[in-house]
This record gives sequence, structure tokens and C-alpha cells, in this order.
Amino acid sequence: MIGFADSVALAATLRGLLSDKAKLKSLRAKTYQFGRQMRWEIVAEKYLELFQHTAAVAEKRSMTLKTPALLLRIPPFDLAHLRRLTDGTGLIQHAKYIVPNRHTGYCLDDNSRALMLCAWAFSLLRGQDAKELISTFFSFTHFMQNPDGRFRNLMDYQRHFLDETGSDDAFGRALWALGYIIWRPPRDAYRSLAYECFQKALPHVRGLNLRGKALAMLGLAAYLRCYQGDESVSALLRECADNLLALYKEVATDDWRWFEDIICYDNGIMPMALFQTYALLRDEKYLQTARETLEFLEKNLTQNGRLSLVGSSGWYKKGGPRAQYDQQPIDATAMVLAYQSAYWVTQDKEYLKKMRLAFGWFLGENDMGMSLYDHETKGCADGLLPEGVSLNQGGESTVSFLMALLAMIEEYEIASTD
Repeated sequence: MIGFADSVALAATLRGLLSDKAKLKSLRAKTYQFGRQMRWEIVAEKYLELFQHTAAVAEKRSMTLKTPALLLRIPPFDLAHLRRLTDGTGLIQHAKYIVPNRHTGYCLDDNSRALMLCAWAFSLLRGQDAKELISTFFSFTHFMQNPDGRFRNLMDYQRHFLDETGSDDAFGRALWALGYIIWRPPRDAYRSLAYECFQKALPHVRGLNLRGKALAMLGLAAYLRCYQGDESVSALLRECADNLLALYKEVATDDWRWFEDIICYDNGIMPMALFQTYALLRDEKYLQTARETLEFLEKNLTQNGRLSLVGSSGWYKKGGPRAQYDQQPIDATAMVLAYQSAYWVTQDKEYLKKMRLAFGWFLGENDMGMSLYDHETKGCADGLLPEGVSLNQGGESTVSFLMALLAMIEEYEIASTD
């Protein structure tokens, strides 16, 4: 140690150091290594890490949302498990536990849903990981479209088609994703391809079933936000909405305000489609039916202040027993999205509370009190079973959770500016 202003001691120390070549060499090497850590690019990276850490902490604090039953902590948006399930062809359907199960191959249903997710995520968050995945999911969706505009759905891991024409649901989800990309394209070239695929598919919309048509309506609505003057698509959207209303009038009674005589899967999509149709066409009959059917779902899917979904092991047929399990993530997401559309149209903040309650299903506010979201893998369990949470984390469930999470993030950003 050299005392302050002790020039004699400082001189003696320097003479001793200069006469000891080994010690001087060692000190010179240590000084060089220390100096390398102070280069401008290294210092800049340290500052960037500090800023990112500070932003992450602030995000975690700010993303705590209140519901009537709980303080709901929103996980960070992370595509780690989605990337794990995705290869150069597309999103693999299922997982064995958390490992991609290549035996199950691919389906348009999941890949178009993932395309919609990543396009939305990039539009909202500008994340490069989402942008990079868009090309893979878009390529798969494009490849699954037949020359006549219809879509196949299933492909095995060896890239052999397993059907000639896929399900109406897969068609509707593909059109939804295409419409969204036309509205908010990550790149202009994506809009051009989406437009071509969209136009080829349009002639087949009229022949879709209830859910396929409702999903397609979301694509038509997104398209019209870009091409507001396209009267033919506007007329098709009205025709589809009127078809839903005709089904509703045929089935609905005072105690069963629904489009069919069963509550099964993806139920929130129908009122969501009508809310979005009303936002464009401003016809009160669409808003009234959207409100009534969403209220009916809420009455039948909420118990003890939490979301209690109808199980896929039997569903809930009018006049029959209500299946409690297996509850599916796709159904929770449909409710989250329906409440979000209801809020956008009506600006009624009660829908925000209900949206948060529905999202809580993923994080443990459910009949089992167990979280389906895995904070370690960033994946979502495939369902809520009588014995607990499924051990598998497949494509549909993970994309469903991430879509619900995006809606919550988007809702939070809007609500925080009110």
C-alpha cells in the first residue's frame, strides 16, 4: 500500500517493479486483459444488457393485472417451445411430453394458427424470432392449398399428403391468417402472396360449416380493414354473418341462446366473428346476437368465479350432462379473444375483467387449481384431465396459449393508455 501523496514510497515501489521482470510481465498481462474488457464494443454490450434487464424487470412489474379473484402475473412472451416443435417443414402436431413427436406429422390447422400468431406477434412486439418463423408457417400454408383454392390439412413427417381436402376449420383458420397478413404484412411480398391465396380460396367460403365460416369471417374482416372498398368481400361477410344468425334463430330458446344444440369446442369464435362483423358493417342485429351468445357462454363456462370449460369427453348437449374434462386450451383462448373483440367494439371495461379471468385458466385459475403453462419450457399442457394437467405440450395448445397471451399484452397496452 502507498499512502496518499507519499512520493518516496511510490518511487521505491516503481523501482522495485521495474527491476523484477517476471512480476512486470505478469502485471502487464493482467493490465492488458483488464483493458480488453473496457473496449467500446464491450462497454456498449454491457450497457445494452443492463437496459434489457431493467426493461424486463419493469415489464414484469407492470404486467401484473388485477382480476376480481386474483393478481394475475402475465408471463413474458417467449416462443422457445414453439421453435422446439418447428422444423424446416413446419410445426409438428404433437409432442411426447415436451419432445416433438415426429410420428404425428403436420397439419394446416396448427400451421395456419401459428402463422396468424407470429404475424400478430411481429406486428405487436416487433420480435425477430416471430418474424423468422413466419416464412416457415406461410410456406406450409401456401403448399397445402390446392390449385382450386381449397386446402389440404394433413401431411406425414415424410411430406406425404394424407388427405385431398382438409377440414372446414383448417380452411377457416388459413383464411384468417391470410386476411391478417394482407392487413398487417410483415413484408410487402407476404401481402402479395397472401392476396393470391386469399382470392383463390374465396369461392369456397359459402360452403363451410359453422366454425369454419366463423373463422373465415375473421379473415374477411381483416381483409376489409385493408381493402374497405371491396364490395364483393363485404357482401360475402354479410352473407356469412346472416347465415350464423339464421342458425341462431333456428336453435335458440329463452334458456339456450346458441347456434347449435351443443356446446363443444372453440365456442368463443362465433360471437367474436359477429363482434368484428358489427365493427365493419354497423348492423345492430350482429351486435345483439354477439352479446347474447357470449353471455350464454359465460353463464355456462364460469363457475365459482373462474373459467370452467366444457370438457371434450362428451361436451354439453342441450338437455344432457355437462362434461367437465378434458378441458382444452383452444377453448380458453377463444373466450379470451371473444372478450377482447367485445371490448374493442363496446368499450365496456367489464369485458376486460372477464378477459383476464378467462386467461387465468392457463395459470391455475381453473377447476384443478393447476397451471397449464410451463414457465420452464414456455409450452402449454394439452389439456386439463381428471387426474390433473396433461404431461404433453403439443402445437395446438402452445399456440393457443401464446395467442391468448398476445391478446392480454395487447389489451394491457391499450388499457394503459386510457
